Amino acid sequence: MGYHRSFIGIGYVTAIPSGANPTPISLAIIKSATIDVKSTDKPLMGNKMSAVDVATVGLSISGKINTSDWDARLVGLVLPGTTTATGQTKAATHSATVPAVAGPYTITVTNSATWVTDLGVVNLSNGVVMARVAGGAEATNKYSVAAGVYTFHADDTLDSVAISYTYTGVAGTTLTSTNQTSGATAGYALRLFDPPGGTRENGIYLPAVKFSNLSLGMKIDDWTETSLDFTAYEDATGNLFYTYGNE
Repeated sequence: MGYHRSFIGIGYVTAIPSGANPTPISLAIIKSATIDVKSTDKPLMGNKMSAVDVATVGLSISGKINTSDWDARLVGLVLPGTTTATGQTKAATHSATVPAVAGPYTITVTNSATWVTDLGVVNLSNGVVMARVAGGAEATNKYSVAAGVYTFHADDTLDSVAISYTYTGVAGTTLTSTNQTSGATAGYALRLFDPPGGTRENGIYLPAVKFSNLSLGMKIDDWTETSLDFTAYEDATGNLFYTYGNE
């Protein structure tokens, strides 16, 4: 009795940028990957119902990758003209009580040294969404902020507040994308191995692909889901793809 030719699971899916010394990009936690190889045929019709001959006049290789994770670098796969820097903007909430000591009545958030943007303040004691004003114009349920220091009015002392804000984290990555002229594109090589390791490993290598249609689905009760479409083209030597197998 021979062994079956099936295999289970999905292994590595890695995109490799073009150019010298590229840094490979592992495409998050892979749920599935599909590759569609399609040919376009042109029949030669005579005076009978069935074609006399068929010629292949077109070929397309495309696919989709579905992941259950989010990596900021995925944006760079689709949009040309992205630059990468170390550090990322993060969101945080700081809960505290407005102090009753002599003014100014201030609260300094935890990450004030790298504070970036105010995302609002809620007065938890009365449920009011407080209004932001310029420094010196604080009033009941109105606050001001500068460099991560939030200033409140005397009427709000001893009230509990929740402060939402963003700050810059040391770790992580920030991608910045600039508007490019029409025709600008970014090329990658794509390698898929399914499953990795063992004696049943199979692989596909696409030396030149273009990614498109990045979709990000964020749900409150489920995993983040990301999908990427791609299309394969010939490389500089005219090759479209390579496949590997153990048979």
